[in-house]
Amino acid sequence: MKKFFVLVLFCLFLFQMYSQEPPDAQSWGDSDLQSVTDPVSDPSPVAPAVLTPAPVVPAVVPAASPAPAVVKADSGDANAVLPTEDAKRLETIRYGTETEIATLIQTLKNENTATLDSELITVARNTRNRNILSGVFSFFGDRDRAGLEDRALKAIAERDDEANETVLAALSYLGNIKFAPAVPYIQELLDAEEQRFISACIKALGLIGGSMPAGSNTIAAAKSPPETKPEDELGETTAEDTSEPPLPPSPPPARTRKEQESAAAVAEYLIDFYNDRSPGEENRREIIIALGDVKSPAGVPLLREIAENNDERAVLRMSALEALAKIGDTGGLDAVLLSVESADPNVRSTAVAALGPFAGPEIDGAILEAFRDSYYKTRMAAAQAARDRRLVEAVPYLRYRAERDDVQAVKDEAIKALGAIGNQESLDFLSSLFTERKNADRIRLLSAEMLLQNNANTYTAKVIEELDEAKRKNQTPLYNGFLRILGSAKTTALEDLARRFFSSGGVVEKSYALDMVLNNEFRSLAEQVRELTDEKYGSLSRKSRVVVEKLGL
Repeated sequence: MKKFFVLVLFCLFLFQMYSQEPPDAQSWGDSDLQSVTDPVSDPSPVAPAVLTPAPVVPAVVPAASPAPAVVKADSGDANAVLPTEDAKRLETIRYGTETEIATLIQTLKNENTATLDSELITVARNTRNRNILSGVFSFFGDRDRAGLEDRALKAIAERDDEANETVLAALSYLGNIKFAPAVPYIQELLDAEEQRFISACIKALGLIGGSMPAGSNTIAAAKSPPETKPEDELGETTAEDTSEPPLPPSPPPARTRKEQESAAAVAEYLIDFYNDRSPGEENRREIIIALGDVKSPAGVPLLREIAENNDERAVLRMSALEALAKIGDTGGLDAVLLSVESADPNVRSTAVAALGPFAGPEIDGAILEAFRDSYYKTRMAAAQAARDRRLVEAVPYLRYRAERDDVQAVKDEAIKALGAIGNQESLDFLSSLFTERKNADRIRLLSAEMLLQNNANTYTAKVIEELDEAKRKNQTPLYNGFLRILGSAKTTALEDLARRFFSSGGVVEKSYALDMVLNNEFRSLAEQVRELTDEKYGSLSRKSRVVVEKLGL
């Protein structure tokens, strides 16, 4: 009896143990798992009824944690949030390689967008990577965009720690934005006569000097680089986070350079460098070009001397003539007129083109006479000078050249000059060139462009008519050319065409329609523009978002 009672208790114990939920398999040893799958040796009839089947065991063995699910665009998940194009670009700037960032910068250049400027400034201030810095300096300099002055000055001051490409890009940037406080730093770098930087320094001084008003104190300004203007004050679109990153330590003020108070002082510095430093032939030419960019009469005596010297290299004489034209001071006129008679055809043609900024009967006579020159570049120069002077007396000469010159480049310059003069005789002639369908596409397109620049309201309807005719005849180059010039025109007459393109045009037509909306502020087409902001439209989406932002649609 006692043995039976013990057996019953043992069976109850087994029942209770195997009826419970299996423990976490991580706490089981191999022997424990094996004991579950082994047959029970006790012959009691109760035990088989309560055993857990062996296949249950694998279900509780832990598997590796699954990776987060990737939600596809067509998954149907209403809560799925896919990265936008702007978000992807932001990630590229923050985490991308130099190649990826350089590719993105080129894309931003093509789109002419400033939405990521703040992030690019942050990157530039915290890297010495030559490719990234060169790309960012170029992107900002091309748009005359402030924000990197401190980083550029630092690159110059710490040039031994920077790549050559970085310093060259910094100099180009400071010149392009015409940052006057950089003058003493650039002059000190020139004084060091480091050949690798001389040309870039000269170019930068020329660009900056041309923007300096008389009395500008560049040294005082250089000691504390100006604050970067908020993006909204500059009229540019910014990313959501517009907070400016902390400035890196400013470079020390340039101490050894004399204070420069005017463009004339910069010109005198360049002249001294030309005369006293033996800068080499190519750098001499760069100095001559820079003196023209500075536009100070202080440079005229040296330029006149070079232009009049028949023993001087032709390329330097030509550069001096171009610089005298930029300055436009009458002190250089005699040298230009003398060079019009030069035996060297290249010097002669350059001199004729340099007559444009000057005035007077003697100038007009020299320009008209140049149309007879057998050297085609001189005839081109005559057309350019007539364009600059808006010389009505030249219209008969220009008409003749536009129709009958045997060099296409001369015809082009004649048509441009007629468009610049823009009197009724010129416009009537241009209209005849445009409407004559036997003329070359190039002639027709350039004539149409000049007409639209003069009076888009009058000539747009005719250009649209020729656009549709070109499409009907599958004249693709001509059709695309008309699209281009209509896309840049400013007239309310384009509104219906833009609406038509939005409704039934292809990608190219819609892109030009966006140009028309932006150039003419067609707010009545806001709905069509906003529709294209959907990411599915790719490049049109990015362009339409720019239009929406700029017009506040």
